[in-house]
Amino acid sequence: MVKNKKLLYISIILLVIVMILNFPFPNRYPLIEARTTILNIPIHTDGGLHIVGIVSVVLVLSGLFMLSISLKKYGGRMMVAAIVALYIVPLSLIYLYQSTFAQGIYAISYDHDESTCTFEKVQDDTISGNCALQFENHKNEDIEFQLEFQEDRPFEDDPPMVEMMNEEAPYEITIGAKQAKTVYVDTLIDVSQMPLHIEGGQAFGVDIIIRSDDKEREL
Repeated sequence: MVKNKKLLYISIILLVIVMILNFPFPNRYPLIEARTTILNIPIHTDGGLHIVGIVSVVLVLSGLFMLSISLKKYGGRMMVAAIVALYIVPLSLIYLYQSTFAQGIYAISYDHDESTCTFEKVQDDTISGNCALQFENHKNEDIEFQLEFQEDRPFEDDPPMVEMMNEEAPYEITIGAKQAKTVYVDTLIDVSQMPLHIEGGQAFGVDIIIRSDDKEREL
């Protein structure tokens, strides 16, 4: 089945390097926040092209090519399996770590894509902000942490949205042992001193920062 063991070993090494460079833990994105991804690899950031991400994509393509030509047959199937592994293996390792060795906020997972914030104007100078954030504690003990919001604004003159929730931050959050929990954060936002602000709207995929003692994670 194996036509060239050397190429096979090199392809495996390249794919493992890519997993390490782009391991999505302890923060949502490795090394730097991403705005564009390929195969879940960040390649574009607010500052421009992400060199590590671009190199990772090149390594993935090289690894997949070497994997394909190193095998006598089933090269296509193995390429598909390798791509699936790039997604599944890191997530499986994170879950295993969080369920066993992780301590404190490192045992907390956050469902970024399912978390939302809704904003409504209640008075001329007041906006109501209501967020529903999805967390899970993988440990057999309660975990407490502080929460703040962060926001990616492509242009400096864009009015803040999610970041307005920081008016009463940090928020004290507790997630019970082995608990999956929707955390609701509600606040009234004074916009009287904001020359430019939203009148209302909804945000999906809410970026947050959680802290405990001297530890911090961007999720």
